Amino acid sequence: MLGCAEQAAATQMILREGTSADRQLAIYDAHLAQGGDATGAVRATVEWLADTTAEPASVALTAGS
Repeated sequence: MLGCAEQAAATQMILREGTSADRQLAIYDAHLAQGGDATGAVRATVEWLADTTAEPASVALTAGS
């Protein structure tokens, strides 16, 4: 009705899965928890960010469905 179904879906995904910042912190913390160092944790986080950013927006929005 309002023409904002995509925005509503994106909002629901953020509420369900958290923000990109939440995921970045989780990746960083998981790397450290597995015995990695801060440099490796940053690299793992940046790699995830690059991979995620490279996905088409429609794939990223439906990934959590």
